[in-house]
Amino acid sequence: MVVPDLIEDASSEDVYAVFFDANGDGHPDLYVSSGGSDSGFGDPGYTDRLYLADGAGNFIRARDALPKLRTSSSVVLPVDLTGDGI
Repeated sequence: MVVPDLIEDASSEDVYAVFFDANGDGHPDLYVSSGGSDSGFGDPGYTDRLYLADGAGNFIRARDALPKLRTSSSVVLPVDLTGDGI
């Protein structure tokens, strides 16, 4: 399987990833956090990313789903704040 959006983002310094159903469609989506100490604040490589699964083995980057903070992060923990399963 080749996933173009993951290949495009390969230069990011990824430090943590978690699968969870971000959009409630029953398919596990992928959240990747980026961080480190090689670059400074504002580096595009430090942008966390969310990839939505399409159910056919593909992950498409949800480019507008997250704020573009461009800061080093380390761990992400998905939490259902509303209790609706999403």
